[in-house]
Amino acid sequence: MNTIYILPLIAVTALIAFGLGTMVFTPTTAIMSSNEEGTTITYHAVVCKKVTRADGTIEDLGCSKNLFTHAGMNFTRNQLGGTIVGATNGTLANTSVDVIALGVRGVSTPPCGAAQNATELYMCGEFNSSVTGLTRARADAVRINDTDAPTAGNWTITKEFTASVGVDVNETGLFNGTTANQTGQDVFFAQNTFTTASLAANDKINITWFIWVT
Repeated sequence: MNTIYILPLIAVTALIAFGLGTMVFTPTTAIMSSNEEGTTITYHAVVCKKVTRADGTIEDLGCSKNLFTHAGMNFTRNQLGGTIVGATNGTLANTSVDVIALGVRGVSTPPCGAAQNATELYMCGEFNSSVTGLTRARADAVRINDTDAPTAGNWTITKEFTASVGVDVNETGLFNGTTANQTGQDVFFAQNTFTTASLAANDKINITWFIWVT
């Protein structure tokens, strides 16, 4: 069985001014382990063979599983994440899944329920007003990684947002387009909900998606 794992890391940096200076709260790092995995995409494939002789006789050679090679994993990664190592904002093709969105969902934001819904074509509760400072944007960096385990097929997508006003945030999504709420016009690739972070103006929130193909 071959799977694609998607693990977002959400980090909030709260800047709180005191007479003695500023306190900065930083996040713990994500752990790529089985108990931290999100929804997995299972890769299934078989190869079937047959021989047709010159006299028309057909010999069935049967079907068997194929091997998902490291090159295949990396190709899948490159199609989704872009092929430029260390690419920065604006350098990737629009077909890359490198756009991060934020929002707030729950019973107070109809018709959004609190739970994630895999059938959604857009991210319910997504911020679409520039007033928040948290509208969707291309990643600050997409790192294609062949050195850290798993050494094949893994990459990270990261973006830091700065809130312009006080706002609650509890969801993030991955897209390939920068315009919010375009149902069917872009790919809503993945979503994640998390404990609500109440941001004040100038607080920062960092979203890092860890994705790896095995």
